[in-house]
Amino acid sequence: MRIAVVILIVAVAAPISVLAQKTGPAAWQNDLTPIASSDWNYDFAAHLLERAGFGGTPEDIQALARLTPAEAFRRLVYFQNIENNLAPFEESGAHDPGLEPFPESRPAVTKMAKEKGEALGIKVKPGGDRPLQPIVNKFFYWLRASVLETQRVGYWWANRMVATHHPLEEKMALFWHGHFAVNEAKVRDYRKTLGQLQLFQKYGTGNFRDLLVAVAQDPAMLSFLDAGVNVKGAPNENFAREIMELFTMGVGFYTEPDVYAAARVFTGWNLLPPARAVLTDPTQSYRFIYNAGQHDTAPKTFSFPIYKDGSNTIPARSATDGMQDGLDFIDALAANRFADRLLQQANVLFVLRRHEADGVADSLRAAGAADAMHVVLGMHREIEVDHVRDPLDVDAARRDVGRD
Repeated sequence: MRIAVVILIVAVAAPISVLAQKTGPAAWQNDLTPIASSDWNYDFAAHLLERAGFGGTPEDIQALARLTPAEAFRRLVYFQNIENNLAPFEESGAHDPGLEPFPESRPAVTKMAKEKGEALGIKVKPGGDRPLQPIVNKFFYWLRASVLETQRVGYWWANRMVATHHPLEEKMALFWHGHFAVNEAKVRDYRKTLGQLQLFQKYGTGNFRDLLVAVAQDPAMLSFLDAGVNVKGAPNENFAREIMELFTMGVGFYTEPDVYAAARVFTGWNLLPPARAVLTDPTQSYRFIYNAGQHDTAPKTFSFPIYKDGSNTIPARSATDGMQDGLDFIDALAANRFADRLLQQANVLFVLRRHEADGVADSLRAAGAADAMHVVLGMHREIEVDHVRDPLDVDAARRDVGRD
């Protein structure tokens, strides 16, 4: 079935705060009865704030405790109409338009300079010692500058986690940041890292299929998993393998021929550099483009169904229509029962100690989709019985930005 993120809010659960000293009685073990208004108190409200965000002040907890359990749940989950005036990331001006397109290595930049007489917006010195040195210096300047700017993105995000009135939005962004991992050392552009965080904030509590499409077309992911060299005749398998193994189905539920076929599905999914006219705007980074001339138009057959009728072959299409191959494949992954299982397990492990996760995952499956979000947010009794892990460190999340 299609997986909606409204079900996957198992990810929002976080450790129980030291403020929430009380847990439910032992009789609540394996009891999925909804928490009643008579059960609801300050401690459970604190617990809910830890699960749906990063905790709260005593005033925040008291405000939530004054609501009914259903009202508290809705306030945290349906946050879109709650005012949330947070400052956008402040650009420092570190990015220089002359850096585009940024070479993949020092040898690549020196080769470019020798062939063209310039690189990174700097001309080769006409004479003297080390004529390429200014260009090499700029290459290493950007490597260091992007690392520092990525750290600033981390601080910006940590501040949002603390100050937000939409804690679930940031908690889900944190979960997806860990699930769809990239690293700065490969991406080497803080603007792509920032854009990916904003993508998780935008799509993180929506439909999983839409999120998966957005990630597949995300400049950070396209850079990290080598979309630029995934072309017909020479498919690159990096993204094809990761989208099945790590992002959806898990190991053991696809074959090596599936990886090759999936790589062919995504041929032509690439990056378009910002137009020269807007290079002076630091917010204008790379964006997704489908290059029809790079797409493999032949049929692609898989070991699992792609379409609702059970067909496992994506048909031959013209190059112009070939982008639909990737969308059909993503639809199949989002609807795959193994993807449902993997994501539930990943989300539960984000919540609880590992040895407790299997039992709670069983509870989620028993509860069914309609109740899963209530269970993991602590709105059923089972979750309130001694499910404790170490407090989530917001500063650790900040340091993790740009790391896979």
